Amino acid sequence: MMVGPHRFRVDGDLIEVTMHGEVAVDDVKALQALVIEVLAARGRCYALADLAQMHGLTATARRQVAMWGQGEAERLTASVVIGSGFAMRTLITLTLNAIRLLSRAPVEVAFVSDESAGRAWIAAHRAKLDAQRAPQASR
Repeated sequence: MMVGPHRFRVDGDLIEVTMHGEVAVDDVKALQALVIEVLAARGRCYALADLAQMHGLTATARRQVAMWGQGEAERLTASVVIGSGFAMRTLITLTLNAIRLLSRAPVEVAFVSDESAGRAWIAAHRAKLDAQRAPQASR
């Protein structure tokens, strides 16, 4: 699915995100709606985000991202960011710190160099969550 110049693709509990250019508030809202849909259907939602061609976020998009995750119904399980440079990683880290402060919830993000490393990180995270849930299910 295309949202402006950006591409979002759902594969089970994973949203593959490719951002191009500047991200506007409507782009963030479209991604949030997709996350809520995947969470409702799958119970968890991962994002694999290729930000190599992203040039930043508008001020309103940054505010929208900072407010994201205050409710359980829209919180990503974890995110993996592929190919972001130092400046973008810094911006993402600052935004994540704002989310942590506002929502008082853990936000898991991994920065990786390529897609295969990102998919491996997500697979390991899924396995860890499944292992943690397995003992609870047997009680």
